[in-house]
Amino acid sequence: MTIQEQAFAWDDTESGHFREDFFPPIDIPIVPHTPWVLKNIPIPPGIYEEVCRIIKSKIDAGVYEPSNSSYRSRWFCVIKKDGKSLRLVHSLEPLNAVTITHSGILPATDELSEHFAGRACGGCLDLYVGYDEQDIAVGSRDYTTFQTPFGSMRLVKLPMGWTNSVPIFHEDVTHILREEIPHVTRPYIDDVPVRGPKTRYETEDGGFETIPENPGIRRFIWEHMQNMNRVVQRMKYCGGTFSGPKTFLCVEEMTVVGHLCTYEGRKIEPDRAGVISRWGPCQHLTDVRAFLGTCGVCRKFIKDYSKIAEPLVKLTRLNVPFEWDVEQQRAMNKLKEAVVTSPAIRPIDLTSKAEVGLCVDTSYKAAGFYIYQVNEKDPTKRYYVRFGSITMNKREARFSQPKRELYGLLQALKACQYWLIGIRNLEWDRTPLEIFTIAYPVTSASASTGTRGQKSIPIIRGNIRATDDPTRAAGTRIRGRYLHLPGYIQLPCIKPYKVNEEEEEEEERLTYDYGDTDEARRNRMGSCWGRLKGFEEGFRTLQQSGETVKKRLRYGPNKMMAKSDSDGNDRRAAP
Repeated sequence: MTIQEQAFAWDDTESGHFREDFFPPIDIPIVPHTPWVLKNIPIPPGIYEEVCRIIKSKIDAGVYEPSNSSYRSRWFCVIKKDGKSLRLVHSLEPLNAVTITHSGILPATDELSEHFAGRACGGCLDLYVGYDEQDIAVGSRDYTTFQTPFGSMRLVKLPMGWTNSVPIFHEDVTHILREEIPHVTRPYIDDVPVRGPKTRYETEDGGFETIPENPGIRRFIWEHMQNMNRVVQRMKYCGGTFSGPKTFLCVEEMTVVGHLCTYEGRKIEPDRAGVISRWGPCQHLTDVRAFLGTCGVCRKFIKDYSKIAEPLVKLTRLNVPFEWDVEQQRAMNKLKEAVVTSPAIRPIDLTSKAEVGLCVDTSYKAAGFYIYQVNEKDPTKRYYVRFGSITMNKREARFSQPKRELYGLLQALKACQYWLIGIRNLEWDRTPLEIFTIAYPVTSASASTGTRGQKSIPIIRGNIRATDDPTRAAGTRIRGRYLHLPGYIQLPCIKPYKVNEEEEEEEERLTYDYGDTDEARRNRMGSCWGRLKGFEEGFRTLQQSGETVKKRLRYGPNKMMAKSDSDGNDRRAAP
């Protein structure tokens, strides 16, 4: 990094500027309008001299220049994170109202932070006053004119607070570093995190591999610094500069868009966890909503979040009086403890052949699930990918337990579709599958995609394995055709090779009652097939029998129909 000294700035005089042959000045696109003149907020005497010093430094750095336009915008000061420094903020609402909005979209922060989790090391780079790296076209500068103690001034650099600044600057940084995306970095506006190697190259004796040229340098550190050097060089070549005080070249853990990324995976940021743990009892409904909103950001780290938070969520429902009792305080304390003790989660390693598991458990309150991946070297170890939960409404809570189990499985698969697409080996709890077996094969021509209206939904492919114990890797293999649930999602066809009828413990889980004997119920469980067409339509089951049977069965709030031919052959009901 010593040869990259020009790529780092420590004050405004060293700030960089993007090359205009790469990034020409920005024209502000506007619609016809009338010039605005807004009176500025008076500067308090206690900070007057400090504000004048900041304005002078901006003029010397070329950020401000004199103007004689007929526009006047407001500006004001705010305190920075250090609690003492001031920042000038330009209020550009009138300009935003007449600007043609840029259509750029920033990357999702959850996906971006997941990209840097579980890495041997990492680094953080932050552009020095990023928006000052690019100029505004001369013809558009008058729109930013404002009044100061030194006369009227206008912005020369990309204005902070303008509606198009964020997408334009993000695309500029992405364009500069496009050759390093995604294997090294994924920038977010002016933040450029750099991820290290996937492993630390540990040796059997507990040490680390080193480079041949220097036994004192570990291999993963050397590889990371090579990546860091390329990122810094590309930015320096285009004229940009990184902030020296905010630079972390190589660290064990780093904060990326609000998530703490470590070698073990992603963790909740300590500052956010501290705010939640210090939260006092809620005095009114607004406090409850604020607490749930703050904790909800961390729900992917917390197992059974919806079940724990259910007493608090109940207070936010319509026509429910606010009563803070022991049950609500207990739920609040459990959430605080869960936030502080939450495990690290890491992304799925798509290059590994290790199996990925989906565990689902459903009650009348909520359906909880989590995704994990088995350690390829040690199958007894598992890594959590993310937790999730879905609260049951009043209608869903009245489902019978078998129906809730299947409904929870469907909702979990819908919620996890994004992370499970492309997974070749998937495992889930077979308990709800033994309650009802589902089979609706589709033709090979339509097995690649399903449709929901006009939208194409990709299916989950690969070897699916059901298991009766979420803590074991053993289970019953199921065949690889496909199931289409109309209006929802395509899933693999679930057809076990055998149904284990000898386990009495499994029989006790079948809590529904058909009104017949245990033997008839076991026979039905071993031979019934059905098609699930939305849970609002119920289930149609087929019962093997020597005579035609037609009777109505009670199943939660819905009705089911059992049918069979007079020959004893199963006959599927029409869709």
